[in-house]
Amino acid sequence: MAPSNDSIIQECADCGAMLDVTSEEPFALMDCPTCGRAMRVRTRFDQFNLQEALGAGGMGAVYRAFDTNLNRLVALKLLQKEHSENPEFVAQFQKEAAITASINHPHVVKVYSTGRDHGRLYIAMELVDRGSLDDRMTAEGKISELQALKVGIQIAQGLNAALQCGLIHRDIKPGNILFTGASNAKIVDFGLAVLMEHSETVAGEVWATPYYVAPEPLDGRPEDFRSDMYALGATLFHALTGKPPHEANTNSMRELLEIKRQPVLAQTIAPYISSATAHVLNKMLSFSPEDRFQSYPELIRNIEHARTEHLALVAKENEQSEIVGRSARRSWHWLTFATAATVVLAGIGGFELRRHILRKQQAAENSDETHGALPIDRQYRDACKLLASGDAARAAAAFRELGQKPGVTQPLLDWVSLHAGLAELLAGQNEQATAHFKEIEARGIYSPDPAEEKLANFFVETARRAASGEPIPPSIKESLDGNTYEALALLIFAVKNWNQGRLGEAGAFFDQFVSSSPQERHAWVAEYQPMARPYIADLTALRLAAEASEGASTLALKREALQVVRQGRAGLKFPDKLDTRFAALEEKLRKAVDSEDAEEARRQALEAQRQAEMDAADEKTLAEVKAKLATMEQQFKFMDAASAVAAVQVAGAKGKAERDALLKTADWLGRFKHNLILDINAIGYPSPILKRNGAQFPAGAHRANDEQVEVLTPFGSISAAWTDISSESVFAMGQAFLKSSAPSDRLADREWVLGVFAIHAGKPREGRDLLIHASQTKEEYREDLKLFDVPAPP
Repeated sequence: MAPSNDSIIQECADCGAMLDVTSEEPFALMDCPTCGRAMRVRTRFDQFNLQEALGAGGMGAVYRAFDTNLNRLVALKLLQKEHSENPEFVAQFQKEAAITASINHPHVVKVYSTGRDHGRLYIAMELVDRGSLDDRMTAEGKISELQALKVGIQIAQGLNAALQCGLIHRDIKPGNILFTGASNAKIVDFGLAVLMEHSETVAGEVWATPYYVAPEPLDGRPEDFRSDMYALGATLFHALTGKPPHEANTNSMRELLEIKRQPVLAQTIAPYISSATAHVLNKMLSFSPEDRFQSYPELIRNIEHARTEHLALVAKENEQSEIVGRSARRSWHWLTFATAATVVLAGIGGFELRRHILRKQQAAENSDETHGALPIDRQYRDACKLLASGDAARAAAAFRELGQKPGVTQPLLDWVSLHAGLAELLAGQNEQATAHFKEIEARGIYSPDPAEEKLANFFVETARRAASGEPIPPSIKESLDGNTYEALALLIFAVKNWNQGRLGEAGAFFDQFVSSSPQERHAWVAEYQPMARPYIADLTALRLAAEASEGASTLALKREALQVVRQGRAGLKFPDKLDTRFAALEEKLRKAVDSEDAEEARRQALEAQRQAEMDAADEKTLAEVKAKLATMEQQFKFMDAASAVAAVQVAGAKGKAERDALLKTADWLGRFKHNLILDINAIGYPSPILKRNGAQFPAGAHRANDEQVEVLTPFGSISAAWTDISSESVFAMGQAFLKSSAPSDRLADREWVLGVFAIHAGKPREGRDLLIHASQTKEEYREDLKLFDVPAPP
């Protein structure tokens, strides 16, 4: 049998046989039936060559693939065939993927593109192949508190960036948190959870992982970003303690909801974590969304506070464990800066040198205390705290004062000058900053010792670049190790470029700095990361404003873009740098909106005038038709009336609606008369019939046609025109035949047309009751009640 047009044919590389691989899964291993060679099938989708299967789940499978167009590796997610063939799913998927692709954040896996090939929908994403949080939990059981807090901050930042684009994740769990390095976390699968809800939710079951799902979807309540916050809290809890906050081995939403009502007390399960961390987890895992943090910035501040508290506790424990013959009054911060080389030497036999330096520092501190001054290392710590708090001006003054003290030795002196330069840059004092950097340059390499060569060169090279009048190119950041003290240079270069108005170059350094993951002995650098976030927020606002402006092709989009620009402008942390750019965008959009508003107003005025003219013409036409209809209906010529209405030509929406209402009424009256004629001929009507002139036919009727009714008299049958019979008798005949009908949809139809006739014949109360009863049986009549000013029943 020849293959169909939809078949997928692949050639065997050995024997050249043409194989139908339509039913095989992508990248499956198949033996050629002709030569027996094992081969991978369906390995290319558009420009992507599949190289390795990375994993599979309920939505599809993920592969490492090579993009031959852009010459790069990607993660290619192929969705299941049934999803790819569902038009509603495809439309929703493409919409969500487009929104997800707009998120540009270091802690969100980037979506590159989507497409369809071989009948399968795919999504190409950034390749992140250093494992997931779930992998680490499986290998290690649990992770450290410091690492959990770091991951929490990064993922919250990514979720907040997505929320700004209108997205919530709805499936936060350890498997959806991936790593690009030792501790740089990224969220994956944005939007897919939304799609899963549309395609896979079944009443009484839960599509999300029960360990992490928030209570509100289990109770039928709407989800929002606080649902993701709950799932992140459950994920961090599990990673930190080695067990989920609730043991939930059930797929019943009701049972799961009751389990999650139990409050979570993190320190009861993990007494070794700090109280600040326990507070954050407990609040994130509150049953009610109102009891959780009410924004991601609030959550991030609290996690950062817990991280600071944890670092302080670790530092204190480290100080207390130092056995160097003196009180542990020196912090981890001083040890990192002032004795970096000493620590290295101690590991290779330099213990005596280390003791010598510590004794020298102790003597200097005792000398300071004798004269009533603060110890040098304490002054340094206090100045660093001022800088980390955002008080750049006071920090700069403190560093300047410290740098002038005669007791400050290397390498602490270079650290002081480097920090002084950074503080001056943050305070906007570029000349003073340059002076500090040039001091470092002038001092040169502070030590010829090979063990201190790297740190000494770092000071001089960083100072040289920072003192230069030229902006720092972003390519420099690739040469800096973000896991060490070198990450500080990223911040210095970022602020320098910012002050020079090179915002793009500044943004690259700021992003790299906040994404850096200094090792624990260099963790002091991370305390400065919050200082970079206001700059990033302003740059993000500018980027979003520019993108909204560029993509505003319609008036509605221009209005939305103008709102984005105004909101971004109002929230600027550094208006002196960006306000002019926002003002230009706002002015451009405002002029465009005003121009289109004026044009739209003109179009609406013309349309209103045209509509008024059409309505006037239609009203005149319909008035003439209504006069004719009144005569036809008095003559019981309902079918003729319907034909006359159907022939009317009207142009406006109002006229068409009125004509359609007249046509419906005439048609219902015609059906009423037709049913009455059939009933008289089939059953007969034995009750007296009253004529319009007051006379009576006592024996009723036994035949009828469109023109007349045959009635019985003592002397035989005679004919009476429909116009001779009173409306009361016609209505009575309709009622009589109605009572003999079986209860069914047909009875509702008879009630409806009889009700229309009753209203037409001047019996509004009887007609109203019939119409309402018919509409309760047949839903389609409820909408038509308004034609007779009858309110729909509850």
